[in-house]
Amino acid sequence: MVAEREGRFKRHFLNVVPIRLIHDRWIDKYSERHAAALVALKRRLEKPDDEPEH
Repeated sequence: MVAEREGRFKRHFLNVVPIRLIHDRWIDKYSERHAAALVALKRRLEKPDDEPEH
């Protein structure tokens, strides 16, 4: 967190970089699997009916 004084006011700002690093480490690994499943579903739904499944 960063604090900045302006006259008699003190403003606090949150540094988002550490939050992003936590997100990348803990959340991204789970969202990648969901994104891959959605891509596979999209391909399956868009596949013509006469094309065989793998």
